[in-house]
Amino acid sequence: HIYVAYVLGLPESDQLMETLLNSNDLELLKCLVDRMRTPDLELSDQLLITLWSKVLDIAAKIDDRAFRQSVAETVDLLDQMRTVNEEVFNLFERAVSFFDFGAPTYRLMRAIEAKANQGLAEEAGKLLLLLLEKAYANIYLDTEMINQTLLKLYRAGEKELADHIALAAVNRKDFEAVSIYNQFRN
Repeated sequence: HIYVAYVLGLPESDQLMETLLNSNDLELLKCLVDRMRTPDLELSDQLLITLWSKVLDIAAKIDDRAFRQSVAETVDLLDQMRTVNEEVFNLFERAVSFFDFGAPTYRLMRAIEAKANQGLAEEAGKLLLLLLEKAYANIYLDTEMINQTLLKLYRAGEKELADHIALAAVNRKDFEAVSIYNQFRN
């Protein structure tokens, strides 16, 4: 309820949110993180960025694997963002740093795919390149989605970024990326 009051801007909600964020109650903080990921309220990008940043700051201070994994899954917040700027990219990178790559990477891939489907090819490409660089080589990443994003980047004229992604994908043994790379080299 504190989250809803805060999003709606109700009186005293700022203080309630600060109290919650400053608490050491991992169960309450995890509930807040889960609630943030539920896209049933329309938030401004700036409000979402502010909350996301605060939750990431908390995760950096708390040595609890389950909580950090929960915070890592805030990459879902990209779906709620209208734009992806440098600040959002940095938050995504921070969230990915908490990700347990032994877990399924579906959420990460879905967030990137959503941006590509919104016509934000460059932003999706930067996020994908970051993921390819950070994920362990033996972790499954959806090669079809990687290759679709790669095609969108080349078609959008983002050749340099697409080339970097193609090379990173090849390092993961995605040889379809070589074919796509060669197709756009001519």
